[in-house]
Amino acid sequence: MFQPKYRLTKKNLSNITQIERFYGQLETLRLPKKLELNLERSNLIQSSYISNSIEGNLLSLPEVTNLLLNDRVPANRDEKEVRNYFEILKDLGAYTDRSISLSIIRQIHQKLLTGVKDKIGGRIRNKKVVVGGYIQKKGKLIFQTKHEPPFHLKLQIERSLKDLFNWLKKEKEIPTAMKAGIFHHHFVYLHPFEDGNGRACRLLTALIFLKITI
Repeated sequence: MFQPKYRLTKKNLSNITQIERFYGQLETLRLPKKLELNLERSNLIQSSYISNSIEGNLLSLPEVTNLLLNDRVPANRDEKEVRNYFEILKDLGAYTDRSISLSIIRQIHQKLLTGVKDKIGGRIRNKKVVVGGYIQKKGKLIFQTKHEPPFHLKLQIERSLKDLFNWLKKEKEIPTAMKAGIFHHHFVYLHPFEDGNGRACRLLTALIFLKITI
């Protein structure tokens, strides 16, 4: 059984209270439909840009905006990554009536890597991976490990993910903002896929918030 270790500090409570207050204010707004749609579209575009740029995607915000607004067919890997993320984020509401599960994360991950890395899309890894990067040291490039996930066998990873999903479904007392944060941390800690973990996790975190608003 997954039991997260966390502290509900005064600062955390203050931040959560502020988030809930802002959300309450947004709920009371009565925006013209056209403005609401424009704001939603702008948020989807910016979210698609930011989430992919974190992972090293080289497209600028104007380039992402041009790609998505003109509904242009992606011409390279960077454009495919952005388009895939945008389409999943736009249709995320289709998953709100289902509990987050292995099936859902596989579906999202497969769509995320379509045309990018099809062979590993939707597949829980069954091999060792490490997270890190190269640094310059004494004129040489040296790989520096920043994180090694706790499990490297598919069955172990799937078992841990199921524990995490069960906790997410049953936990009712922790504020949603904190629950989403705990989920996000543990998902990337497990690092269930060979690639695309960060983007998949940000989509799943968005889904957690979306499930309580629909």
